[in-house]
Amino acid sequence: MSNENIISMLKSDEMISKYKDDETFKKNLLDFKIPYREKLNLPDYITMGMEIENNAIKYWAARKFKKVFHPWKVTFDASIPNGCEIISPVLKDDAETWDGLKRVCRLLKEKNTSFDMNPGGGHIHIGAQVFKNGFESILNFIKLWSIYEDVLVEFTRGVYTKDRPSQKHYAGSSRKRIDYVIDVADKYDVGIDIMAYVSRKYALNFSNLKDFDLGKKNTVEIRCPNGTIEEIVW
Repeated sequence: MSNENIISMLKSDEMISKYKDDETFKKNLLDFKIPYREKLNLPDYITMGMEIENNAIKYWAARKFKKVFHPWKVTFDASIPNGCEIISPVLKDDAETWDGLKRVCRLLKEKNTSFDMNPGGGHIHIGAQVFKNGFESILNFIKLWSIYEDVLVEFTRGVYTKDRPSQKHYAGSSRKRIDYVIDVADKYDVGIDIMAYVSRKYALNFSNLKDFDLGKKNTVEIRCPNGTIEEIVW
């Protein structure tokens, strides 16, 4: 199969819908065939952060458990008025990170009554130092994202089959904007500033990217439109 045919297949909504209603696929997710690990073996220089929007528990109720959530923070988010957002500190790939995520998700599942009806989003921030080769690394990343975006969005839904009603408003497809950036980069000598075109309200957000060094909020944000409170999906 040619590269063009592979890319066409991966971008196809038909491929996604093939699995969306497959009971075996859902059961495998529910049974968590993928083991939950204490370390993913990411490079030591990688940093990340997570934001778990959810309707499992209201903000005022979640604040009662802030000691349990600590060092993660409970915040209010206007996009989910009947829920809350749980925000991590800066994380590394270690047992403390994944144990903390498990603790947060399990408390949310314990309190959950309606998450599968109207989930919030799930946001992952990756430290900009991951792009060690500068703008060239970013171009490679967004080319891959453009191909696999539908697959990634479907996977982040986890076991929940109902789309978030406002997903296109808060985390719409980045593909058209990415394709524009790639086209411009192929024709002109452009730099990191052009990445601001792929910004908030899209599945990828580069508006926090300032350079390629470790720094506060110097991140690329992956905005999963359909979040999850299953730690194994995170």
